[in-house]
Amino acid sequence: MPAGRGAPALDEGFLTLPRLLWLLAFVVMLDGRTMTTVLPDIAADLGVSVAAAGVAITAYLIPYGVCQLAWGPLADRIGPMRVISVAIIGFAAVVASATLAGSLPVLAGIRLVTGGVAAAFFPLALVTMGELVPYGRRQAEIAKLTAASSSGMLIGAALGGVLTDLFSWRAIFIVDASLAAILIVPLWRARDAVPARGRQPSQHLAILRERRALVLYGLVAVEGFGFFGGNSYLGALLHDRHGLSYAWTGAVLAVEAVASVAATRFVGRLLAGIGEGRMMLYGGTMMGVGYLVAAAATGWPLVLPGVILIGAGFPICHSVLQTRGTEIAPEARGTAISFFVFALFMGGALGTAALGLLLDARGFGAALTVAGVLLLAFAYAASRTRSPRSSRNASTA
Repeated sequence: MPAGRGAPALDEGFLTLPRLLWLLAFVVMLDGRTMTTVLPDIAADLGVSVAAAGVAITAYLIPYGVCQLAWGPLADRIGPMRVISVAIIGFAAVVASATLAGSLPVLAGIRLVTGGVAAAFFPLALVTMGELVPYGRRQAEIAKLTAASSSGMLIGAALGGVLTDLFSWRAIFIVDASLAAILIVPLWRARDAVPARGRQPSQHLAILRERRALVLYGLVAVEGFGFFGGNSYLGALLHDRHGLSYAWTGAVLAVEAVASVAATRFVGRLLAGIGEGRMMLYGGTMMGVGYLVAAAATGWPLVLPGVILIGAGFPICHSVLQTRGTEIAPEARGTAISFFVFALFMGGALGTAALGLLLDARGFGAALTVAGVLLLAFAYAASRTRSPRSSRNASTA
């Protein structure tokens, strides 16, 4: 589809539409990642345990998943970039309000709203890529979008630790909100990049009746449980078990994002060389082994290999799942992606909550071991599935 009137063209100019979406993904992940590094300081400031403070992360993840069910169909109806261009205004305001939180319930409530608004961004960026980029180029473009998100993780982890050591955990939210505010005008100008489809009949039940869709969403939920659930407590592991400062904790966690960005550079070559199935097997196995290494580490330098494996494995595996998600229902791509991200982040929310309970009961080793074993099982199961496109071609042959 051609870009709408007044919208930046896909491949023209300095601030092309893909680059604008990369910046958006960077800012949203900067906000979403920052609490992982400084969770112990938030807990101390608000007078609760680390596991209890994890509720604020769960409060973000649950609406991030649930609100997909509203944002996706709305994007199908009025256009994904129109939704994004309005949501960014609310996002900047609600992120800034986190600096005023004086108790865990207030912070959790703010993060609840933040997660609901943030749900409009990355998945609808995927929808935009799905609408404008041919399938043959799409995985490479999606990998670049993932790299931008990973860069946000990198900066969020490192900057969050430094600002917490220098000032307070609240300072990072001022930075997040300021960066989001800068994007308001260019995103508004790009609001017509994808033409609206107009009012469409509900596609929810039709999509959920397809076995290949349910299998994909189930796998994504398990991946979210293990990856996001385990990631929620890596910062606390480094600070509480291994005694690192928040700045050094952020630096170590930034290595995960560096590994993720580096791995995205090879996604295209891996796809051509080993195919989608092995990419999911190898990437998922890397994540699982990474968590097992972190669980068993007796010192923080030994956590580093695990962090590198986790960071590199995620884009190798997840870029395949994301690309498949854009092909589940091309006629209702926003709705299909909404289910995809709903499954991913509901899995992440459940993982954060469940592993937090296990952390309180049995410690870091048990919690991260469960995450690792689950991701190993996920890797094998995912590698046995077929692409929605190949399944559809087979059924019409």
